[in-house]
Amino acid sequence: MGRIMPEQEDRISPAMVIIPVGLGIASVVGLAA
Repeated sequence: MGRIMPEQEDRISPAMVIIPVGLGIASVVGLAA
């Protein structure tokens, strides 16, 4: 990623990081609850 369009990577990276983290937290909270 980012090899072709580094500018887009800066825009996509936050979402690619936040979404999996958010789902992971939701899964952990769901299992814990």
